[in-house]
Amino acid sequence: MKRRDPRKLLASAALAFVLFLALALTGLLVPPSARVALGASTTLTIIGGEVLVRSGSGDFAPGADGMILSAGDTIRTADGGRAVLTYFDGSMVTVEPSTVLVIVEASANADGSTSIIMSQGAGHTWHVVTKLLNSGSRYEVRTSAATAAVRGTQFDVLDEAGVTTHTTFEGAIATSDPQGTVE
Repeated sequence: MKRRDPRKLLASAALAFVLFLALALTGLLVPPSARVALGASTTLTIIGGEVLVRSGSGDFAPGADGMILSAGDTIRTADGGRAVLTYFDGSMVTVEPSTVLVIVEASANADGSTSIIMSQGAGHTWHVVTKLLNSGSRYEVRTSAATAAVRGTQFDVLDEAGVTTHTTFEGAIATSDPQGTVE
């Protein structure tokens, strides 16, 4: 019986491990549906003041710079608080003082479309939206009085006492009231 050289066995095992590691790091070993989900994150950047975050139905706690947020999380800024949310597609939302914003959905889908939906309970937000290349993609901001749906633009949303004001700085938005009337 022929005896195998232990150095060759060790070299083969090391080569197999390096190959496995390279495939794992590139994401080729992950199913496509999971690959998409891994990239659908939202990052919180605190500009100043008090910024609180609530995950799901938990209690509000101080947010941390660089914190990763997900669907169901609520951001609340105090009178002097200001933060920026950076979505996985590069879109950014500046959350101004005295604002409450809920991330309803933030997902990248297997067909290449993206869906970012927020609910603004009060306050003022400023949005810079990455151009949505897939026709199935959505970017929406909902308030009690209206929904703004966009396709690559810059706009702000001001929600005070049930009255919503949208100001568009670049591109276009479509707004609808709770009854579905579109402008």
